[in-house]
Amino acid sequence: MEIVHNSHDIYYRDPFGAAICGTKINLKITADFNRCYIHIINFNDENKAFMMDKGDKEFTYILDTSKYLGTNFYYFELFDDYENKDDWF
Repeated sequence: MEIVHNSHDIYYRDPFGAAICGTKINLKITADFNRCYIHIINFNDENKAFMMDKGDKEFTYILDTSKYLGTNFYYFELFDDYENKDDWF
């Protein structure tokens, strides 16, 4: 099982680096799973989860930064089936 996301590779994060508020950032992760959520955590420690769009072996999400001022972090939550949300990696 291979899971790949490299925030320094423009294929997985475009544009790279800090973004001006209002920029749309394309985020990708390559993984052979059924579902993937991206969690965005802002500097107030608020965590929001969004389902990513599924391709053949990758998931994509366009993050609109106009809703996120300041430093933000993200992580991915992967699921191997549609029924059991406890099956995450």
